[in-house]
Formats: sequence, structure tokens, C-alpha cells
Amino acid sequence: MKQAGVVDYLSWSQRLKLNDIPLLVKHCRVAGPVSRSALTELELELLHNMIGRLSRLAEVAAEVRSLQHPNNMASDGAMVHTT
Repeated sequence: MKQAGVVDYLSWSQRLKLNDIPLLVKHCRVAGPVSRSALTELELELLHNMIGRLSRLAEVAAEVRSLQHPNNMASDGAMVHTT
């Protein structure tokens, strides 16, 4: 049962994204380990660009796989193993 005013640390920390940390630690009075590990604006931009490249790579891989094995593809693009 959840109590009013109580934060479930595990749930909260699992929802925290890398790009949330700089905003979270922006107003810290003392720089601790979390604030020192926060990504810079440049690092956040590089991370965003890398995720975009990985998404495109996954899309192309799925396209190539569907061209190589058109009869073994499910409607969601997953391979269907036949015996």
C-alpha cells in the first residue's frame, strides 16, 4: 500500500532517464556522485544522435531480413521459425 508523501525509490529510479539527471542535479548545493555523473548538453546530444542511428540500423536490418526471408516473417517483422 502506498503512503501519501512517500517515494518508492526503486520505482522512481527505474523511471529516471539519463536526460533527466542534469535537470535533477542542477540545483544541488554540493556536487555529489550523481551530479558529477550527469551528462553535459553535448553528451546528451551525442546520446540522442547515437540512439537515432541505432534505430535506423535496426530498421534497415529488419528490411534486409524480410527481403532475404519473405516467407518466414510475421506481421510484426519477427522471424517465424518453421520446422
